[in-house]
Amino acid sequence: MEQVRTYDLVVVGGGAAGLAAALTAYENGIEDILILEKEPWLGGILQQCIHNGFGLHTFKEQLSGPEYKIILFYLVLIVGVFVLLS
Repeated sequence: MEQVRTYDLVVVGGGAAGLAAALTAYENGIEDILILEKEPWLGGILQQCIHNGFGLHTFKEQLSGPEYKIILFYLVLIVGVFVLLS
């Protein structure tokens, strides 16, 4: 018999908002989290945003979209969020 994996939270979309939602949920005590992303990578539109300005509120430094995405991606991995890409 096949076992079904369950999660406390499923985030649909692995763009900036989805990554931030997963991290915020983890910070608020939800540990069993899955991010579903239709693309073969995380980050959404951040991939295309090469201008600075991301990260000022969260990380207190100016980052490009790709730099911001990389930091969010590593934080998601560090806390153990599961990610399912297409």
